Amino acid sequence: MSDKQKVLDEFKKTGPGELLPLLERGPVTLLNKTGGGVRGVLCAELAAASEEEAWSVLLDFINYPKFLQAVSKTKIRSKKENEHLVSFEAGVRIVGISGMVDFTYRLVENRPFLDAFNNKTGEAVSYWAIYPVEAGRTIVAQGNIARNIMEMSSILNFLVEKMPSAELGLRIAPVVMMVNDMKKQMEKISSKMV
Repeated sequence: MSDKQKVLDEFKKTGPGELLPLLERGPVTLLNKTGGGVRGVLCAELAAASEEEAWSVLLDFINYPKFLQAVSKTKIRSKKENEHLVSFEAGVRIVGISGMVDFTYRLVENRPFLDAFNNKTGEAVSYWAIYPVEAGRTIVAQGNIARNIMEMSSILNFLVEKMPSAELGLRIAPVVMMVNDMKKQMEKISSKMV
């Protein structure tokens, strides 16, 4: 088992029983700092949506650009039973500098999880979790492997060298934004169903 898979498996042990009491006070972000440095990020929010509504939004890949700020384009490459091959184009804008990143994930639906694997390497990179907690309320969570920011660009490298605390924010912010955007869309769909 890869180190990345171990980090995600550790996050998966933090289930609804542990998350719900914390989420009653607001969004939750947990870090895995095994061996120094941030290895992974888990973010969770409580959504006013049913489990079915939450899953319908999570699996609506083609419409991600309409409600996920960072995603500008998606293309479904293939789908079979509980497995989806989806390409994403994501826009990144940091301190006035922007760029695009393309990636393709093999997404495996194994409820309550939707596991994401890098299509080229086969490595686990993240997962989504949908935990129903009571009628009309669901926990939406994403566990994510923290990318090596220093390898992403020389500009980010310079930023982190000059302001080391920026690294933590750069690792956490994308996951927090994705979970928050996903929660908002789930609640929007849920309010239309009432």
